[in-house]
Amino acid sequence: MICRTRRESVFSKGLLSNRVILVGILSEVLLLALIVFNPFTHKIFGTHPLSLFELSLSVPFALLIFFGDEIRKFLIRKNIRFVEEYLNW
Repeated sequence: MICRTRRESVFSKGLLSNRVILVGILSEVLLLALIVFNPFTHKIFGTHPLSLFELSLSVPFALLIFFGDEIRKFLIRKNIRFVEEYLNW
């Protein structure tokens, strides 16, 4: 989601505007849920069901990455030289 543009905010592009990405994310989440929560796949992949606590550990990191990249894009739009040289891709 955050790599759609180098400079524009995800909010200005539209968070739900790209249907292909949404289908890809949905299929990935469904596949991961199948692997993690299906007892048959536990034997194949060596996994076990995640608790709500374990799942909640990923939320702060996802938000940090998302908003950190939004800040980076904002600074690029403001032509901050350091960001353009070292944090631009």
